[in-house]
Amino acid sequence: PGGGGRMLSAKFRAAVLGLLALSLDNSRQLVRGSALSLTNASPAGALGLALRIPSRTWTGTQQLRGEASCLALRGGVEKRSESDSNVSGLTDVSFDTHTPSEFEALDFTAEDMAGVPTGLSKEQVMQEMLDGRPEMMLPAHLNRTKASGANKAVAGENASDSGDSEDEDDRNDSAEYLHGIEEVRDGTVRLFPYLVLGGGNAAGYALKELLGPGGVQGKEVCLISDEKYLPYERPALSKGYMLGKAPSPENGGFLCNSEKFYAESGIDARLCSRVTKVDLARRLLFVESTRFGKEWEDVVAFKKLLFATGCRPRALEVPGASLRNILYCRNVEDVDRITKLVQSPPGGGEKANALVVGGGYIGLEVSACLAQLGVPTTLLVRGEHLLPHLFTAEMSVFFERLWAEKGVAIIKGHEVARFEGMVGNVTTAVLEDGQELACDICVVGIGSVPNAELLREAGVKVDGRGAVLVDEELRTSARDVWAVGDVVAFPAKGRGGEQRQQEHVTHARASGAFAAKAMADGAGSVGDAAQSAQSGEVYTYLPMFYSRVDAWGLSWRFFGEAVGEVKVVGDVQSGTFSAFWIQGSALIGALHCTLGASDAGEGGFAVLRRIVESKAELSAAALAAFSLCPSLEEVEALLAK
Repeated sequence: PGGGGRMLSAKFRAAVLGLLALSLDNSRQLVRGSALSLTNASPAGALGLALRIPSRTWTGTQQLRGEASCLALRGGVEKRSESDSNVSGLTDVSFDTHTPSEFEALDFTAEDMAGVPTGLSKEQVMQEMLDGRPEMMLPAHLNRTKASGANKAVAGENASDSGDSEDEDDRNDSAEYLHGIEEVRDGTVRLFPYLVLGGGNAAGYALKELLGPGGVQGKEVCLISDEKYLPYERPALSKGYMLGKAPSPENGGFLCNSEKFYAESGIDARLCSRVTKVDLARRLLFVESTRFGKEWEDVVAFKKLLFATGCRPRALEVPGASLRNILYCRNVEDVDRITKLVQSPPGGGEKANALVVGGGYIGLEVSACLAQLGVPTTLLVRGEHLLPHLFTAEMSVFFERLWAEKGVAIIKGHEVARFEGMVGNVTTAVLEDGQELACDICVVGIGSVPNAELLREAGVKVDGRGAVLVDEELRTSARDVWAVGDVVAFPAKGRGGEQRQQEHVTHARASGAFAAKAMADGAGSVGDAAQSAQSGEVYTYLPMFYSRVDAWGLSWRFFGEAVGEVKVVGDVQSGTFSAFWIQGSALIGALHCTLGASDAGEGGFAVLRRIVESKAELSAAALAAFSLCPSLEEVEALLAK
């Protein structure tokens, strides 16, 4: 307030909007081009509100000049008479604070319009100049407003048939994004240059890259996530968080970016929001949200979309699988339910009986956590050994023995046929051979399913498993849509360009950052000449997996591809060993495991990565000498020869 043109705080602006709302009725009529002036109504500093309504219908040349401190109202046009100067017919008003110089910019004179890109509607020009609020008002009658210039796609009319790429870009940047949105319930739409959909590692690291040095402004970016927390590091769920050694994301624990990052950047983070439909023709996302404590619907427009929805756990589909306390491990709420049951066993006993189904990463890490929490735990594995796509039978024997020593009973070669329960809670898992396992808690980890249905239904290409197909720049088959993380199948360099899915946090981080950079650079749009600006940069990723159980002193890491002949260095059963996968004469994969005091620690893992990245071609003598190498350093020296 006053002559300084200061920006008002968000809290104060919300209060003003609340006061204004008290004077509005439900006629859903809007006045565009009005201005609200804040003045000191009394020496005590009480604030007064004065609403000025233009006496004529707004046109492209109407001047919107106000006092030094104003809130600019924007919305639709309704016919007003000279005498109509009250606010009884005004609803759904959106406003922004602006300095005097910014109000000068709202003068739509011919001179001012000369600098406006062709094809933009007046509504979009208003949005570009008034960008402080996260919503732009869009009454139903504006759905068919005609765009200025030669582009008339907004009105549903045919534009020039020349097929010019410049005309196509104009249409993409026009109010065509907002045309014909009958599905809007509350009349609000905001167009974002960059929209990130997802709440995990890929989304978090994409945002970090987008707003990094030379990146974009936070106000240009919208994050939509069905999580109630900002994007967080999911690996912590089956490690420190389940053990109670890490704070929740609500308290700042294991976030990909700090809360300060979001507060200072101005990113519009829309949490507790589930996208129900993607309209690629109009570049719209339809959203169901509970982020304000009630259910409501929203529509968001975008210019560029980064799809980072990840995967969901594969459901165990057997009779009784809907009983309570049969759980999965994907998000914070899942782990909270598991730990709550551990602390208060549903059977009323001192300790719960836990069954973990699945011998992969989730099964191993969750069963290790439950054992550390003192819960009697059984690990049920359908195959004959753990992690069969990576571990050899000899390696599996070591891990089985270690888990058994720590209190986890392992049953191999069997699977659940049905669950039985009492009062709606699971009590028993019946195996296919009739064996019965008592359990108060069952955690299932039997694989995953890509969350790609939204893009598939929008016409984007997916593979046979349902993962989104992307090219070497992580672009989908749709214009200006990238996909990253677990949900994609990308060309794998190590397998001759074969499209493959990589479900690991390192890929999520790397692919999210890579695609975000492409978006911010303006490159990568299908059919866009600007894609050449990326100078041939493509996404390359060295497959990597790791796991650790800190309390047991166990840590292992793998790089590359687990195919071909396996050469082992060290004693597998001691828990400190290395293994190398060799195809033909090429070394293509390597694993290093340590138990107790590490012989090399992180340094050993760095050596391992260098060995795989060297893509060494091995002579017959080198192959024969592998088993004689006492350490990773000796292996690296051997390969150097």
